[in-house]
Amino acid sequence: MKSFDLHCHFNHGSKYDTNTDNFYNANLDFLKKERDKNDIVGCAVCSFASVLTNKIIVEENDYLYNLVSKEDWLFQWAVLNPEIPETFKQVESLLKDEKVLGIKIHSILHNYRFSDYSDEIFSFAKSLNAWVLMHPDNITETSAAADKYNVKLINAHLGGAEHVNAIANS
Repeated sequence: MKSFDLHCHFNHGSKYDTNTDNFYNANLDFLKKERDKNDIVGCAVCSFASVLTNKIIVEENDYLYNLVSKEDWLFQWAVLNPEIPETFKQVESLLKDEKVLGIKIHSILHNYRFSDYSDEIFSFAKSLNAWVLMHPDNITETSAAADKYNVKLINAHLGGAEHVNAIANS
């Protein structure tokens, strides 16, 4: 059965890349080999550097956009940080391309409280009819905000009962 990986990250030589080891080599060649080995038809990606630091989000979004336009199996999550106004304009522009699937936010690694920006982020996403992929810092607040704006939300890396119950009740 063919599948699609909706949430991938990779390294590409940035000084902000994640650590790797003999088991996990997070570069694009690694993703290609895993894709081929597992009959995966496509991957939605953002670079590790775009979520591990606030310093180069715009540059990383541009880098990734250029990459996905050349690779038919890659699709982009456009990373948005509400504390960097330029990312709103950039994300809006990127979302005009069908290779950009939606908005990626990572409040935990970008060092902001989601609840401080939930209205701004989700009203923006709603205005663009965009999916939002996020690593929630508070799943209850996340689900309530998504419901308020009727935003299409993907929570990454769900964990305990709080996460499951919040989604079940939304």
